Amino acid sequence: MPRPRRGVIVRPLTRHDVYEIVTLREKLEAFAVRIGIPVRSPERLQACR
Repeated sequence: MPRPRRGVIVRPLTRHDVYEIVTLREKLEAFAVRIGIPVRSPERLQACR
C-alpha cells in the first residue's frame, strides 16, 4: 500500500503465486498464437511453438 513520501511496500511472491503467473502466461501465449496466426496446417503452426 502506498504511503505518502515513504515509497511502497512490495508483497513477496509465494511459490503458488509464481506457479499461477507462469501457467496463466503459458495459456495466454498459446491462445494468442492460435488466434493471431490463421493457419490450417499443423506443421506450420508447430514452427511457431
